Amino acid sequence: MQLEVVVADASEALEAQRGGASRVELAVDLDCGGLTPSTGVMASVTDVVGIPVHVMLRPHDNGFTYDAQEADAIVKDAAQLRECGASGVVFGALDDRGHVCETLVRDVLRASRLPMTFHRAFDIAPSLSGAYAALAGIDGVERVLTSGGAVTAWEGRVWLRDLCFGNTMPIVLGAGSIDEDNLLDLLRFTGLREVHVGRGARTEGKIDARKVERLTKLLLGGAVR
Repeated sequence: MQLEVVVADASEALEAQRGGASRVELAVDLDCGGLTPSTGVMASVTDVVGIPVHVMLRPHDNGFTYDAQEADAIVKDAAQLRECGASGVVFGALDDRGHVCETLVRDVLRASRLPMTFHRAFDIAPSLSGAYAALAGIDGVERVLTSGGAVTAWEGRVWLRDLCFGNTMPIVLGAGSIDEDNLLDLLRFTGLREVHVGRGARTEGKIDARKVERLTKLLLGGAVR
């Protein structure tokens, strides 16, 4: 059972680690869903924490379809992630029909040489099962970050359960307004083994190590039941 916490800088990453997070997702501009951090921010985070740091690779918040120039910039950014100490890349791209853009996903994997979490671009694909199957066929895609196609994980719990059932790779990483109040019910209903938490790990907008600790204990307790 693993808890991933979204952070925006080194101090937040340290708080998440102090609370027992399994890893962090590093992104900036969190209010728009997270964008690519600078190489300086990446290095400052990987220098101070001992848990894996997965870095968001998303140049803008204007959808998940990229033109040739944007794709070229994305691949160039991907090539720098390992040098900054990243353990994984968080990325997602769709083609003009809304399906997984397999070509760009493969290009990013080759450039980064890191395992990938395909982010919530997944949730707007026309077929979640089809998108999952496409990603399962791409070596290096280790996780799919998803709320089951809904605004929140609880609303998408039926799809999350269906995606978890019988599927081992990519790992289904549940996301979407997960907090202390709904975590156990969500785990029991869906069978999720990994969850991704943003606001649920914060107090007044800041990462709260005590909340992270409580979420971690709940997650481990849910594995026992």
